[in-house]
Amino acid sequence: NGPWHERCHYVVPSLSWWQDFIGYSTAKSQGVQRFNAEGCATDGTDNKTFTTDTTLYGQWNTVSYTVRYYTDSTLKYPLANTEHDCEMGSNTCTASTNIPTQSGKVFAGWACGAGCDPEKTIQPGEQVPEPSEDYGLLNPIKLYASYNLCPAGSYCENNTQTSCPGGSTSDDGAANINKCYMDKGTQFCDSVGCFNLPDGIKIYYQGGDEANN
Repeated sequence: NGPWHERCHYVVPSLSWWQDFIGYSTAKSQGVQRFNAEGCATDGTDNKTFTTDTTLYGQWNTVSYTVRYYTDSTLKYPLANTEHDCEMGSNTCTASTNIPTQSGKVFAGWACGAGCDPEKTIQPGEQVPEPSEDYGLLNPIKLYASYNLCPAGSYCENNTQTSCPGGSTSDDGAANINKCYMDKGTQFCDSVGCFNLPDGIKIYYQGGDEANN
C-alpha cells in the first residue's frame, strides 16, 4: 500500500550446472515475467501488481545436447538417419529404434563410445543418459551398435537368430540357412540300421555356397 521501492535481490533457486536462470514468472511455463535474472522488477511490475499472496515460478533456459550413432566402436562411421537432439533435464531422450544389421550377428544394443558409462548398453527406446559437466554440451553423446556373434548351430539374419534344421549345425557367425550343414555328427537311420557321415564330409543345407570337404 505504500510507495514502491525497488531493490534488486539476486536470489536464484538451486539449479544444474548447464542451466541459465531467466527469472520469475506467473506460470511454470511461459507466463508473465515479474522479476528478471538479477532480481529486478520487469516492466509493468509495480506496487499495484501484488495485492494478494502470489506464487511466482523460477524459469530457466532450454539447453539441448546431441546423440550421435556409429556403426562400430571405432566411432569413424556415423549411421545415417539416427542423430537427434535432446533437451537437458527432460528425461525423455530415448535411444534410436533404427536398428542396423550385420551379417552373422544379432544386435545387442547401443554401447557407449563417449560421454556416458562405457559399461552400459542401452536398448532401443531406453533413456539416453545426459552428458556430465566434465564432458560438456559441445560434444555429442556417442553410441555405437554392438552385436553378439551368431552361435554355432544357428544362423542369424536381420537380427534374428534361428536354429539350423534338425540334424544340421553351423559354425559361429553363420549368416543364413545355407551355412547350415550335416557332418559326422549327423546320424542317418533306416530299417537296416544307422550310420554317420564320414569324418571330413560336410553337406550344406539347400546346396549352400560352400564346397563339400
